[in-house]
Amino acid sequence: MARRVVVATLQRVTMHMVTAADHRWLKPTLRPLFDATRRLPTLRELDHERVLADARARFPARIPELRDLAPDGVNLGHFTPYIQSNLPLVRTPPAGTWGVGGSPVQELVEVGQPDVDALVRSYLAAFGPATVRDAQVWSGLTRLRAVFARLELEELGDGYFDLAGAPRPDAETPAPVRFLPRYDELLIGHADRSRFGDVVIGTPAILVDGLVAGTWRWTGDDVDVSLSRVLPELEEERVRLRDWLAAGQGRGREPAPAKSEENRTRRNFIPPP
Repeated sequence: MARRVVVATLQRVTMHMVTAADHRWLKPTLRPLFDATRRLPTLRELDHERVLADARARFPARIPELRDLAPDGVNLGHFTPYIQSNLPLVRTPPAGTWGVGGSPVQELVEVGQPDVDALVRSYLAAFGPATVRDAQVWSGLTRLRAVFARLELEELGDGYFDLAGAPRPDAETPAPVRFLPRYDELLIGHADRSRFGDVVIGTPAILVDGLVAGTWRWTGDDVDVSLSRVLPELEEERVRLRDWLAAGQGRGREPAPAKSEENRTRRNFIPPP
């Protein structure tokens, strides 16, 4: 069966799940972001063409199997995203399957031509109305103002743009309660997150009427919330999430291994501009 969805290193040099068709243009579009990984202090002196050619010849493979390609002194926590971003790699099944952890096998795929116009249109379709800076923070790219200018977008004032004719609910439309995971795109996808209230990226959040009202955590058998008063609709959503997470524990999920120093460094990896 043809691959329709892939998991790959994309925006902000982090893993994303996208359609295979989108990956073909999105991966090369983000090339300026990936080039920044080559300028990290422990990587800038590498013979990039040789290292990447040697790595390319080893796939399909698991990333830890390529550690011998990293010269002495190279931070492995930077070397991993460097390889995953600078080569057109995708994770093979069962990676991306709920309950399956560990380092997955990755393989090379073909990509096409960059399409930064498609990137901006796709961003606005999901997150608009938004500003140029919002799109830049979400994608990790810079100099998108010229792209916004040449597209036939609707200007809404105060620097906000949207796709022409895009549906926008009335301001009084009620927003349902939502339990968001850490690093949810809804919150990460904007430069100015004040529209959602007090946002702490990396902390699971509870949205009530579109604003962050508290946090939540999974204890292993229940969902704890930080709120002293829980509204009925919030309790309904909490129970739904609890039941879904509890059901997932019965699907053969192995306990997550302890974070290595490499993984701890990777988590905090942000390439320079």
